[in-house]
Amino acid sequence: DLLGGDVTAAASAPSWWRRYPFRPADVALRIEVPIADLHAAVYALRDAAGAPVPVRGSAGLGVVHAALSADTPPELVATVVEGVRAVLRARNGRCVVVAAPPAVRAAVDLWGELPDLPLRRRVKEWFDPARRLAPGRYPGGI
Repeated sequence: DLLGGDVTAAASAPSWWRRYPFRPADVALRIEVPIADLHAAVYALRDAAGAPVPVRGSAGLGVVHAALSADTPPELVATVVEGVRAVLRARNGRCVVVAAPPAVRAAVDLWGELPDLPLRRRVKEWFDPARRLAPGRYPGGI
């Protein structure tokens, strides 16, 4: 009754259970936010995309994954990601691009703002001064 609509209880999980909402070629986003603000992040995602976006994850942890279609123009992906990040900044959350086609990867900051980036750079420099271990694969080109 609390959920409303067409709700049923079942003895087994639905077919989509424990699966990400994206396909291999899609743009995959990971959104993390305190659970009380998860609704704001999902609404911001929908508003920025201009249409409903598939979202799945653990609402109880405040971590969800979302999918933008593989044919979404890189400029629109950048706009969507920045719009969601703007809402999340005020709510101590973050949005990371987990996977995307090459054109999107080139046009979008995959990690977003990282306040501890200088510390991460120093740690990387300390443990890998020759930059041999996965150079450039970490946030900020570390």
